[in-house]
Amino acid sequence: MLRAKVNRKWEQASLDDNRVSLVYDKFDCLEDFLRVTCEERKAIKAANIEDLNTIIAKKRSIIAKINHLDGQIKKVKTSVPPDFFRIAKDFISEIAVFQRENEKMLKDVASKTRQEINEFQNQEKVRQVYKDNLPSNLTKRARNKDSENK
Repeated sequence: MLRAKVNRKWEQASLDDNRVSLVYDKFDCLEDFLRVTCEERKAIKAANIEDLNTIIAKKRSIIAKINHLDGQIKKVKTSVPPDFFRIAKDFISEIAVFQRENEKMLKDVASKTRQEINEFQNQEKVRQVYKDNLPSNLTKRARNKDSENK
């Protein structure tokens, strides 16, 4: 995807194979990060916590690899065409937009879940069925509600 855009510029530039491969590897990592961010969005929509934990671990490993490649690129003192920086900046801003949207969706799902839990806890039938045997996550609120009603 990104290679096609940048490849023509690199053909004109006189970069050795090591430098080119480092930059290609970084682009591959950025593409992987975008793909994993899309997977994260699907997991958030499906409220699948196990997949979300796996995806977060993948993202951390990709970030670590990107940081390592950045260090390697700085050591080699890669000189790249000016268009490369613009393309990279645009791509990274796209990833940032995805990430912000995912975080917003995750907050929305969390608040909706909290609201559903509160509604469940406040139902009169729930307190009547469980009476003194309320589950631990419902006990404190139910007792507070009962003491307020008396």
